Amino acid sequence: MKVTKYKVNTFIALWRTTKLFIHFSYGAIKVFLFVKHYDDAKKAIILQDWSKKLLNILDIGLIIKGQMPAKLDNTLIVSNHISWLDILIIFTVIRPKFVAKKEIAEWFIIGQLTKAGDTIFIDRNNKKDIMQVNRQLSSELSSGNCIAVFPEGTTSKGESLLPFKASLFEPIYQSKGKILPITIQYKDCDGKITSRPSFAGEVSLLTSIWRVLSCYQLTVTITFHELLMSRHYPNRNALALAAQEVIRSDWD
Repeated sequence: MKVTKYKVNTFIALWRTTKLFIHFSYGAIKVFLFVKHYDDAKKAIILQDWSKKLLNILDIGLIIKGQMPAKLDNTLIVSNHISWLDILIIFTVIRPKFVAKKEIAEWFIIGQLTKAGDTIFIDRNNKKDIMQVNRQLSSELSSGNCIAVFPEGTTSKGESLLPFKASLFEPIYQSKGKILPITIQYKDCDGKITSRPSFAGEVSLLTSIWRVLSCYQLTVTITFHELLMSRHYPNRNALALAAQEVIRSDWD
């Protein structure tokens, strides 16, 4: 009878940790010393390259399903949210501006890298801040930019989908733009959904990182769904619900 392995031995986990430390240090040097000299396009390329190398270091396989649209102008990308890895994984295939909770800005290196990618940080407990960010997003989208958000408002274990917060759909509804729903799912060596990378509940960031480092074989699947046109929906609530149901279908 075959015994399924879910963890690597300590030596391999520590070897990954060493490589991860070197990779983060390299990223830190670029962020602190050179990033101010780059334009937005160059910064996005650097962050995308850094994110791809991170997946290699962590031995995370990447599977892409569906078809990414050729143009992402005036587009809001909406995704479920599981891990600290999510932003970096999305960056390996797309280069949007992100909206993320303000706490991420304080994370070691990851915070600096997301800042370098022109991430817009939001205090979800401050209604004034949400309104201000929404005005900024409306301007960005109307100018033809692509923005990515996690409308669950928090991380989950990745085993199901949390309800979407409709307020994050207001900017794209006002700009009469497009919604690109995408699904992120982490799977183990048996192809089953796993919560090991999750950064939810009482799980600390360091615990989540170690679980990833010690995972035997981890694969992340990104699924691109069909575009939703905001003009086809009567209000932001209906738009949020439609996007939520599209993504939820990946668990049916």
